[in-house]
Amino acid sequence: MIQLPSSAGSSELEGRRIRGIGWSIVAAAFGQGSTFFANIALANILGRSRFGEFALVLSASQVAAQIAGLGMGFTAIKYLAEFRLSDPERAARILGFTLLIASGMALLVGAGEATLGSFLANAVLRIPELSAELRLAGGICCFMAMNGFFIGAMGGLEQYRPLGVISTICGIVYFVALAVGGHTWGLAGATGGLFCATALQTFLLARSLWNRSSQLGIRPRFAGISRERSVLTRFAVPAALAGLTAAPSLWIGQAVLTRRPDGVADVALYAVSASLLAIVMLLPSIANTVAASLMNNVRGSGHRGRFAGVYRSNVKTTLILVVCGGSLMAAAGPLLLRVFGESFVSGFPVLIVLLFAAVPESLSQALYQGFQANERMWHALYFISLPRDMALAAIALVVVPRFGAMGLALAYVTSRSIGLAMTIATSRKLGLADGLQALRT
Repeated sequence: MIQLPSSAGSSELEGRRIRGIGWSIVAAAFGQGSTFFANIALANILGRSRFGEFALVLSASQVAAQIAGLGMGFTAIKYLAEFRLSDPERAARILGFTLLIASGMALLVGAGEATLGSFLANAVLRIPELSAELRLAGGICCFMAMNGFFIGAMGGLEQYRPLGVISTICGIVYFVALAVGGHTWGLAGATGGLFCATALQTFLLARSLWNRSSQLGIRPRFAGISRERSVLTRFAVPAALAGLTAAPSLWIGQAVLTRRPDGVADVALYAVSASLLAIVMLLPSIANTVAASLMNNVRGSGHRGRFAGVYRSNVKTTLILVVCGGSLMAAAGPLLLRVFGESFVSGFPVLIVLLFAAVPESLSQALYQGFQANERMWHALYFISLPRDMALAAIALVVVPRFGAMGLALAYVTSRSIGLAMTIATSRKLGLADGLQALRT
């Protein structure tokens, strides 16, 4: 095999990185953009309290989807990127292995949430009128879980262009379905629109993954998947357990918030501020996703120097993007909150507090790529995910009853700061110094 000169190899990697980020921005512009504009439409159509109820249904679907995903999308990114060139046969087995687990768990957890919908509405949230919507959330959860897996698998294959095309189509459908459904049938219509939009995305992603993997000679293979059990114990299980603590810890805070006087309206206030934080986190998250695929790909090729270069470059890029994005959002915050309705402008202090979480959260994500590339997921679970998420739940239980949405924002930023401190300390302990060097320079 002819080896590229290091300069040529770096240029080729940078080109792939730029193309991946470019198409991912297209996907995010329509994916996250449609979510943002749909939230604006629903906030104005439903009003603050009913929009808060929709935010609870959406959050319940997302939490269940993260549990159902079992880290399979994350696992697919790593191992498909690492083996698709060096060992296509193994990549095909891993694709079949992760697909089987992801689909089985999506159906199981989705059915469970549908069954427990009335219990969640009555006993947990104490909003009985949400029973039907929370039962439908079981189906939404199932589709969301599969979408997360398909996106991860496509990312591992570096198929960013089809992801961009699908996100464009589904983003338009998402906005129309939620806006029309909410305007015509209220909360039930908005929830039904969410169900239809996520179902369409699942169909398109599944078809695209099948076609692309077939073209690359990595069609899902189920024979011999028992040989990949080590992937489950070494990587997927700790990644899944991290997911089991992340989203539920935030949902606990939201559930506590609903029990305050006018608590559902406070949930809406927090949800809108969190959606603006998500915009700030968008470009750093894209950079990290693309970097994860590239880092594992060059790791599979045995290029240690190029691996370290991508790692350091991604940390620097992430820091620049999040500082610039956070500053712009702080300046534009009052105007953007007013778009949701005058009653949301009072949430500006909540937004400012949440924005302080953007730097530690995005840097933690960038440094985390070193843990997943080197299969140090158990260390990441024990020393990063658990302390961070337990801190969020514990702090929220104490401060949310007193300070409401502001209390939940304070709990969030504190937990993310703890997460970054633990990430840096654990990186030093394990000798994952490449990313830390980027912070020092």
